[in-house]
Amino acid sequence: EHGVLTLSVDLNDAEALNKLFKDHKFTHVLALAAQAGVRYAIKDPQSYVKSNIEGFVCLMEAARSQDPMPRIVYASSSSVYGLN
Repeated sequence: EHGVLTLSVDLNDAEALNKLFKDHKFTHVLALAAQAGVRYAIKDPQSYVKSNIEGFVCLMEAARSQDPMPRIVYASSSSVYGLN
């Protein structure tokens, strides 16, 4: 039966990501993890970069090492709601 596996993992933990991809052989990845809010990014830009950019790069690198490589869908709803 086809289901959706949801995981809570630090995207900056490359070792954990690589193990997950090895153990599960994902065909698709829906990436919704992010630190939302522009105001906080202005206050602490390095934290924002680490979680939103570096974390996503780690995710892509883990996916890229798989054969076949899973399809990745990246989405962020932060800007949809405005006033952040």
